[in-house]
Amino acid sequence: MSSEREQYALLPVPWSPETNFKDHVATLATEMICVHNSFIRCLNNMYYYAPRVKKGDEASFVGYCLMFLNLLHNHHSIEEELVFPVLQTKLDMTPNIEQHKSFHEGMDNFERYLKDVQDKKEVYDGDKLVGLLDGFSYPLVEHLNDEIPTLSPERLAQLDKAQFEGVCKELEEHIKSSSMTTLHSFITVHHDSRTAPSWPPAPKLISWFISNVAYWRHSNLWKFAPFNRHCQPQEYA
Repeated sequence: MSSEREQYALLPVPWSPETNFKDHVATLATEMICVHNSFIRCLNNMYYYAPRVKKGDEASFVGYCLMFLNLLHNHHSIEEELVFPVLQTKLDMTPNIEQHKSFHEGMDNFERYLKDVQDKKEVYDGDKLVGLLDGFSYPLVEHLNDEIPTLSPERLAQLDKAQFEGVCKELEEHIKSSSMTTLHSFITVHHDSRTAPSWPPAPKLISWFISNVAYWRHSNLWKFAPFNRHCQPQEYA
C-alpha cells in the first residue's frame, strides 16, 4: 500500500524516447507494464471511490467496475489462447496460468454482487464492495507484477523469431479489432501518457476518434477514471 489513494503501487515503466514498440522482443514487457498499470489504476480507483460514490452515481460506478472485469477477463483469455501457447514452446508459462486461476473465484464473487446490484437484487454498499475487492485484488496485483519478468527480452529471444512475430501480428490485429468504446477508451483514461508518451502506438486519426467520438459511449463510467479524454489527470466530483 503506497497511500490512501493508491491501494497498490504501480509498476515502473522502462520507457525512453528511443523506445521502439515495433521491436516486440525488446518492448513486449514494457507494453504489458502499461496495460497492467491501467488495470492497477482502475483497481485503486475502485477502492478509493467505492465508499465515496455520490447518490445517483451508483449505477455508473457499478458499470465502471464491470467494465474492469470484462476487459481483464478478455486480457487473460487472449494471453492463454494466443500468447502463452507460443511462449510455452520454449518457456514454462505454467506459473502464469496457475496464477490466473488463483483469483478467479474472488473475481466471480465480485462480479455476481455487481450484477445483483445492477439487477436491483442487492442494494449498493461501498463497504461490501471493498470487502469483495479484498477477495481477489492481492493475488491479482501479485500476478500483474510477477508476469513481467516472464516476458523479458532475454526470455523472448529464445523463441522462434518467425513464430513469435506471427503471434505479435495476431495480437495487434485483435487489439485493432477491439471496441474503441470499451478497450481503447479504457486505456485512454487509465494510461499515464507521461510515463510512456508513445504508447499505445496508434495513428493520430485513430487517437482523435477515440478521444472525441468513442469516449462518449461510456462517458458516465469514465468520470471515475484517473484521466480525462485528453489524458489529463482528473478527479471524480
